[in-house]
Amino acid sequence: MATFLPLIYLIYSHIPKDIAHDNTNSSAIPVIRIMACKAAAIFIAFTLILCAFPLSLFAQPATRIDGTGQPWHVSADNLAYSRPEGVYTASGHVKITNGIRKLSADTIRFNEKKMRAVATGNAVFFTGSDTISGNRMDIDLDSGTGTIENGSIFIQKSHFYIQGNKIRKTGRTTYIINKASITACDGPHPDWHLTGEKIDVTMGGFGTIRDAKFWVGKIPAFYLPTFRFPVSRKRQSGFLLPRLGYSSRMGARLLVPWFEAINRSSDATLYFEHLQKRGEKGGIEFRYEGIKGSKAILMGDGFSDRHVDDGINGNSSKWGYTDDTALRPNSGRYWFRMKNDRNFSEKLSTKLDLDIVSDQDYLKDFGDGTIGYNNTKSVFERRFGRDIDDKNDPVRSNYFNLNRRWTSFSFNGDILWYDDVIKRRLSDTDDTLQRIPSLTFDAVKQPLFDSPLFYTVDSGYSYLYKKDGEKGHRADIHPRIYLPIHAVPWMTIEPYAGIYQTSWYLDTENSNRPSQKRFYHSEIYDLGGEISSELSRVYSGNNGNKLRHVIIPRLNYSYTPVIEEKKYPQFNDQESAAGQNIVSLSLTQFFISRKPNEKTGAFRQAPGYRQVCRFFIEQPYDLSLRADPAQALLPLYAELDLTPSDMLLVHAEVTWDHYKNRLDSGNISFLLSNSDNSLFRVDYRYTKDFNNSIYTKLRLPVSAAWTLYGDYETNISDNLKVRTSVGARYDAQCWAINFSYIDEQDDRKFAATIDLTGLGGFYGNDAGQQ
Repeated sequence: MATFLPLIYLIYSHIPKDIAHDNTNSSAIPVIRIMACKAAAIFIAFTLILCAFPLSLFAQPATRIDGTGQPWHVSADNLAYSRPEGVYTASGHVKITNGIRKLSADTIRFNEKKMRAVATGNAVFFTGSDTISGNRMDIDLDSGTGTIENGSIFIQKSHFYIQGNKIRKTGRTTYIINKASITACDGPHPDWHLTGEKIDVTMGGFGTIRDAKFWVGKIPAFYLPTFRFPVSRKRQSGFLLPRLGYSSRMGARLLVPWFEAINRSSDATLYFEHLQKRGEKGGIEFRYEGIKGSKAILMGDGFSDRHVDDGINGNSSKWGYTDDTALRPNSGRYWFRMKNDRNFSEKLSTKLDLDIVSDQDYLKDFGDGTIGYNNTKSVFERRFGRDIDDKNDPVRSNYFNLNRRWTSFSFNGDILWYDDVIKRRLSDTDDTLQRIPSLTFDAVKQPLFDSPLFYTVDSGYSYLYKKDGEKGHRADIHPRIYLPIHAVPWMTIEPYAGIYQTSWYLDTENSNRPSQKRFYHSEIYDLGGEISSELSRVYSGNNGNKLRHVIIPRLNYSYTPVIEEKKYPQFNDQESAAGQNIVSLSLTQFFISRKPNEKTGAFRQAPGYRQVCRFFIEQPYDLSLRADPAQALLPLYAELDLTPSDMLLVHAEVTWDHYKNRLDSGNISFLLSNSDNSLFRVDYRYTKDFNNSIYTKLRLPVSAAWTLYGDYETNISDNLKVRTSVGARYDAQCWAINFSYIDEQDDRKFAATIDLTGLGGFYGNDAGQQ
C-alpha cells in the first residue's frame, strides 16, 4: 500500500490552493468544488488499496448457473478473470464449489461460459460421498463428463478404490477406466486387488471388469474373462458370488445365486446348486417388507435325486437314515416353507405358516447351507419370532390365523393342517386330526356391570376332519365368574365358578355307537379359586445400588366332575373331558436390581433395572387319588433363571416324579458371552426314556483378527457322538477367511470361505462362523 502513497499525494496536490486552503466566507460553489475533489481523491485511493489485497478474500461467483439451479463459486489465493473469454485462472488452494460437488487443485482454469474446468496438481473432485482424484482433470461441470489422468475413484458405500492411467467420466454416474485395478483394501499395497484392461462403472449399479486377474498381494491367483461387482447404494439385480463345499453324502457342491431386486419392498434370490452325487437342485427365496410391520419370506427348493432309499443293497445306510423305520423310495424331492405376517391395522392382522416337504429325510439331507433347515429356522425365528418343527419330526404344521382385537375381546380364526409325511406317502390310511377351521371368541377378565364380580368367556368352534376316521363339528362355550376378596391388604382371595358347554355334530353316523345318532352335547361345571400374596423388601447397597426381593406364594384349587367319556365323540386324547380335583402350591421369587444414573444420581427408568434372579416351584396334589398318597403327589416342577450381569445367563428346569422316585425331565443351560463376540455355552438335556445329551458351544476371539469356534453334542445314554464341529476365522481390514469341519452321525463336511469386502465371498456348505 505504501507504493500508492505518492500517487495519492500527487492527486491531492493538484487541488487548487485557494480551494484547498480557503478559510474565507466564499460562496457555495467553491465549497462544492472542494468536496467533489476530496471525494474523488478518496475513491481513487480506496480502489487502489483494494487492489493490494488477495482476491481470495472475495470469492467470485460464476454468473453461469448449472442444472441444479445453484451457481458455481470460485475461491483461491490468486485469482485472475478474463471478462472477454469468461475464464478464471486460479492458483493456490483453489476450490470450485456447487452444493455437494467440489473441485480442488493447485491450479484450475475455469471457463464459466463453457462450464469447463482444467485442474492440475493434487486435483480432487468430490461428488457427494464419492471422491475422484488425479494428476490432471478436464471436467465439464454441466454434463459431468471429462477425463482424469493417473486417477483414482473412492466409492464410500462399498469402500472401493478404483485406479487407472486414464479415467473417462462419461456421465454424472458413469465411468470407463483403462488399465484399471480395484480393491477394498486401504494403503498403497493392498492384500488383494483385481486388475483389468478396462472397467465400466455405473454408480448406483454395477461395475464390469474385462480380462480380470485376481491378485493376492503381488501374486496372480486366477483369471476371469469378465467379472461384475456391485457399486450400489441400493439393491441391484445380478449374480452373487458362487458358493463351494463338500459333503460325503452329496460330493462336491457348487451353489450359484442370482439376486433379483423386484421393487423397493421386495426382492428374491434364485439358486442353482450342483450336487456331484445327487443331481441338480434349484431354489428360490422371496422376501417382502411392507407397511405397518407386514412382512413375508417364501422359500422353496427341489430336485430329482439320483439315489433312493428303497432298503436294497445297503441304500438305507448310504442314502437314507437308520434311525427311522420308513423308507424313501421317491426321487422327486422338495421343500416349500413360508411365513407371512400382514397387519391391516393395529387391531386386525393375519399370519400364515407353511411347511410342506416331500419326505422325512429331506431336512436331514439339507440341514446346513444357505437354503438348508438350520438357516431357515434361524431366519424365521429372527424375523418373525416363530419357530418351525424339528427337522426330525415327520409331522409338519401348516397354520393360518386371522386375529381381531378389541379392548376387552378378541377373535381368532385358524386353519390348522398337520401334514404327516410318512402317512401321506407310505400309508393307505391317514387318521391325522385337522381343524379346518378353528374359531375362537374370548372375553378377557373384566367387571360384570357395576358389581364386585368379574367374568371371562372362552368360546370356540372347530370342524374336525380326518381323512380316515370320524368327521364332525364341535362348539364350546365356557363362561366363568370371579369374586376377588381383599380381606387383608397383603392377601387376595379369588374364588370362581364356571360351566363348560360342548356340542358335537357328526357328518356321518358311526356304527360303533349303539344310539346311531349324530348330535351330542355335554354340560359340566368347574369350581376353583386362588389365594395369593406379594411380599417385598428393598435392600440398599453401595453407590446408590438397590435390590428388591419379591416373594409371591400362591395356592390354587380346580375341580371339574368326572363324566362318562364313552358317551361322547373322542377325536383325540386332548379333548378328553376327564374330571380333575387338584390343589397346587407354588412359590415365585424375584430379585430385581436397580442402578442409579451415573451422571445425576437419579434413578433411571427401564434401562436401570435388571431381573437378577427368578425362581419358581410348584407342587400339585390330586385329591381324587388321596387314597394312595404316593400317586396323589403329582410331579414337582421347578424353574430357575439367573442373570447376574449382561455376560451371564443361567436357566434350569426340572420335573421330579415322587411316585417313581426319579427325575422325569431336566434342562440346564449356561451361557457366558461378552461384547468382544466371545461365547461359551453348555446345555444339559434330559427326558426320561427319550433324551440324555450334553451340548457345548464355544466362540473365542484369540486376537483382534483370529476367532476360534466349535460345538459338540453327545448322547450320554447311548454313548453316541451326535455332532462335532471346529472352525477358525481370520478377519483383516478388507477380507476374511473361514475354515470349518463338521462331523455328524451320517455325514462329514468341510468348508472354507473367503469374504472380500464389497464383493461378498466364496461360501462353503455351512461355512459361516457360529
